[in-house]
Amino acid sequence: MRGIGLYMRFVGIYMKTKVEYDHFFVFMDFVLNSIWPVVNMAMLWLVLERFETIGGWNFDQLLFLYNLSHLSYMICAMIIWNPTKDLPDLVRSGGFDAYLTRPISPLAHMIMRQFSHGHLFGLVLSIGMMVYSVNRLDLPITIGSVALLLSIVFGGAMIYGSVMLVCGSLSFWFVKTDSIYGLFVHELRRITEYPLPIFGKFVKAILLFVVPYGYVNYVPALNIAVEADGEGIQAMQLLLTPVLGLAMFSVAYLIFKRGINKYQSTGS
Repeated sequence: MRGIGLYMRFVGIYMKTKVEYDHFFVFMDFVLNSIWPVVNMAMLWLVLERFETIGGWNFDQLLFLYNLSHLSYMICAMIIWNPTKDLPDLVRSGGFDAYLTRPISPLAHMIMRQFSHGHLFGLVLSIGMMVYSVNRLDLPITIGSVALLLSIVFGGAMIYGSVMLVCGSLSFWFVKTDSIYGLFVHELRRITEYPLPIFGKFVKAILLFVVPYGYVNYVPALNIAVEADGEGIQAMQLLLTPVLGLAMFSVAYLIFKRGINKYQSTGS
């Protein structure tokens, strides 16, 4: 709890500084992070106006699928996107030294110093979209269902975060990792905005068993939103998302710590 309180203080100081000195850029971040999800949903609606379904999923089901991924990503990116994206530059320049001289975990220190306010705006919009999606699907709202949905979302955030952390940590071994980060963090994730079967068995297998983004939204949405169509899976699989997320992030953190042991300062 002390760590959370300290983090919130850092966030408060960061936001106060941004609003006071960079208010124009804060406004632009708000606009950009708000408009893209709306544009994506508008384009999806236009496509479904013509074809009615995609892979057997209607608009409401696809909206739920998209929101699960988007909400998890916004939570994750708000906290860890900046630190992992900037890690390669810190390693190459020797700037990572500063994080090794503080009485705090280097990762925790990076997270506290590099909050992403742009993704905070996206998170607020995503929560609204999720509420709308749940209402459209007429899903039952109980304490248990809300708790399960939250566990899925936070599990998905940890899955995304673990991939970000591993991709960023590769900079301890390799000089240039930007393309790897872009491929695994952005490009593969965008595929999961649609039902995985439409991409074929090979891609589906990769996103379920190699880079398991499918457990962020496809597996839960299939069970929650498409079960009535006969495509449902065992409810216990819903618990795989938080369990897998916790396990993956634990492994990713171990890789990060192993990378720190390999780190050599530039000496400048």
